Order: sequence, then structure tokens, then C-alpha cells
Amino acid sequence: RGRLRNAIKYAVEKAAQSVLIGPDAEVAGSSGAAHEFGGRYREENYPRRPFMGPALAKTQDRLPAFWAASVKG
Repeated sequence: RGRLRNAIKYAVEKAAQSVLIGPDAEVAGSSGAAHEFGGRYREENYPRRPFMGPALAKTQDRLPAFWAASVKG
């Protein structure tokens, strides 16, 4: 359905020079947690299918350069 993919948002805090990236809890809510960590959602058990943790691990070293041109002080 694409809800989880469309729930990925980001927020920039220029003063702290930080960015927060992740699923919007109001959109993904407990369904996102059920996918990431495994668990129960709408009376069904979901296996652990992480999506944010592996994405962070894969791109962590490239993030500073990626965001450097996007965040202006």
C-alpha cells in the first residue's frame, strides 16, 4: 500500500546542525514498529523485518556529505 514508505520524514535543526530521519508515528505508528522489531499489529504477528536500522547502517558514512549541501546556516 506504500503507507510505510510514505511515512518516512525528516526534520532539520539548524542550530544544533542535526537531522532526524524516520517514520512519522502518526502515519506509520505501531505498524512500523511491528515491521522493524517484529510484533503484533491488527491481531497478526509480524516477523522482524527491519528497514530503518539497516538503512542507517548502510548510509551512515555518506550522510554528512549528503546533507552538507542541503542544510544552510
